[in-house]
Amino acid sequence: MARVILKELLCISVAFLAVAPFNAGATQDLPQTVPVTTVGTLKPAFAWTPPKRPGVSYDLIICAGISDPRGFWVPGKTVYYRQGITRTMHIVDQPLSPDTVYVWSVRTRSGNKTSLWAAYSDDHPSRNPKDRHTYNIMYSFKTPGH
Repeated sequence: MARVILKELLCISVAFLAVAPFNAGATQDLPQTVPVTTVGTLKPAFAWTPPKRPGVSYDLIICAGISDPRGFWVPGKTVYYRQGITRTMHIVDQPLSPDTVYVWSVRTRSGNKTSLWAAYSDDHPSRNPKDRHTYNIMYSFKTPGH
């Protein structure tokens, strides 16, 4: 079982564990697309560390990934959504499309209140020098080919 893991979820703050090189056909005219991890299955498992407050559930969203002009994977059409997950792990129960980049996130839910979707910021000086303070980037992964 392939797992896509968030290192920590503290309300909306998360850290991604690992990425593998992947270039989605970037040319010299376009910025290089942010690398993604290729998972080993079309039904990956997702896991995250819970916030320190008890009594929350989680919502998980997976969207088709679109490469934006800055080279980041951004959410396109929602392809999978589950609400009210009670554990800090979820296995996709319907296969995703092969050889496809997706973006995903998780948020906390307490009653009718939800947090923002977990995201990260890319402000490393070697990435996009013109836009070093890019925030709210969802986590990306790629499914295996046929």
